[in-house]
Amino acid sequence: MLAELQSLAALASSRPNIMVEEGESGCAWSFNWATGVITVNPADLVLRPPDFCRGLILHEAAHGAITRIADIVPRKLRQREPGIHHLLNVVEDCRIENWLQQRFPGCRPWVRLYNDRLLVAPASADGRARLAGDPAGGFLLGLLSEWWREQPPCELHPLATDAIAAVKPRFLDAVAAFPPPKPPSAAMVLPVYQSHRVAGSYRALDHERPPTTEECVIRMTQHRMWEIVWEHIVPVFRKLLDHPDSQPTRQRTADEMASATAMAGHLCDADHRGRHPEAADHDSTPPANRSERTYHQALAKHGALIESCAELLLRLLTLDSRPKTSRCHRSGNRLDLRVAMQCEADPRQYERVFQRRTLASRPDPAFILLADESGSMRGPRARATFDAVVVMREVCLRLGIPLGIVGFSSACRIIQHWEDPDASMQRRSVAALLQAGGSSTRLDRALDTAIGMHDILPASCRPRLWILSDGEVSNVNEIRNRITAIRMGGTPVHCLGLGPDADGLRNIIPSARTGIQPVDLPEVFSQMLESQIHA
Repeated sequence: MLAELQSLAALASSRPNIMVEEGESGCAWSFNWATGVITVNPADLVLRPPDFCRGLILHEAAHGAITRIADIVPRKLRQREPGIHHLLNVVEDCRIENWLQQRFPGCRPWVRLYNDRLLVAPASADGRARLAGDPAGGFLLGLLSEWWREQPPCELHPLATDAIAAVKPRFLDAVAAFPPPKPPSAAMVLPVYQSHRVAGSYRALDHERPPTTEECVIRMTQHRMWEIVWEHIVPVFRKLLDHPDSQPTRQRTADEMASATAMAGHLCDADHRGRHPEAADHDSTPPANRSERTYHQALAKHGALIESCAELLLRLLTLDSRPKTSRCHRSGNRLDLRVAMQCEADPRQYERVFQRRTLASRPDPAFILLADESGSMRGPRARATFDAVVVMREVCLRLGIPLGIVGFSSACRIIQHWEDPDASMQRRSVAALLQAGGSSTRLDRALDTAIGMHDILPASCRPRLWILSDGEVSNVNEIRNRITAIRMGGTPVHCLGLGPDADGLRNIIPSARTGIQPVDLPEVFSQMLESQIHA
């Protein structure tokens, strides 16, 4: 059965490398964008009809095919208003199933089988009473029931009933915003996409790998769905969520934000049991290597920051590499009209009448990052350092910038060398930053390693050295002398100090930025990266 489900998933998602894995008994069916893995509940494979499982696997594959919400909805908004996560799950589930039934008409009996079993009112009288007393929870289940059955699942709170009636026309517009089975021609789609607002969310990615016509349509229709929900449905849902009787739904969203798995892993996880307001949320991360999973969660959490930083750096580097015009030459490929007009009065200007086009001669950027792994970095500081390293590593991967990473405590280790590929081994090595615990902070040894890495770079590269630490380093005078020597050799050195006790770094680098709260480090780090790329 599992092999058949994997074939169906590859067909529906247009992802030939998609994987289907069994999770723990009772887990939610879900798709993880970072790993390309669909997790299935093994109990369903044994106890449910085969068509029930076929329908669910197509639902998860449909998320992989056309769901792009996590790329479009701002990360700060998702963190500030986690309740929107539940609303988007509801709308997106309905939208992808409308697309699924149009794209694969033969799957309609499978979709009907699992929706008839899952989209029902709570079985117990107490559950129905709780639902009737929760305006926000009733609104979510009511929308699903209106879409599937065109009637309420049971008695709902009056505010929920009125809200559903008010937003129903716009809700139906949102769930109808999906790609057609046959997309228009590239000549029609690409000009529209290039001027579309959604293109800004993918600019750095598109520069490296231009999207297909189908992908452009998928992104634009997803953005249309989000515009409708944001403008017409979110304001109504906010009022319901703020109602005193909506405490159960508010508590669920608070628990979800605290766990951070749903927000950091993926926004719309297609948790069918999670559709029900009375059902508990499940951790939908597939069973995989823990370090690998941790890295992918950080990547998803800071995805918007990575994309924006990569886009800005790409623009700066591209501008810097464009040809420049210089004036006042005896010969060249372009006439300087201003000087030519002066020639009538001053014949000597003939020696300065031409312009020349020259390419920029700035060296290529490269980065060496030294990350403190000593025992004083345990906890939030280690987490912040890990997140910042993920941000820098992913930005450099997107732009093809060489990056070396060195971890240091009582000893030092090379986490990533210049030529290392983007492989599981490197991601696991980065995730090991979370296990800080060295007995001392020998930054001098890390600097020696960095100098060795610098020496094997091509002559066209100009590296920059970054240090992430809490300031409790050994051999201060020796380190200060080494950093001075590195700077005199033409390598800029930047330092970020974590926490209120990091002022000791100023004894080494007076310009070090210290006192950074761990939670703010990734964003501060990306801002400094952008500001220093041309310094």
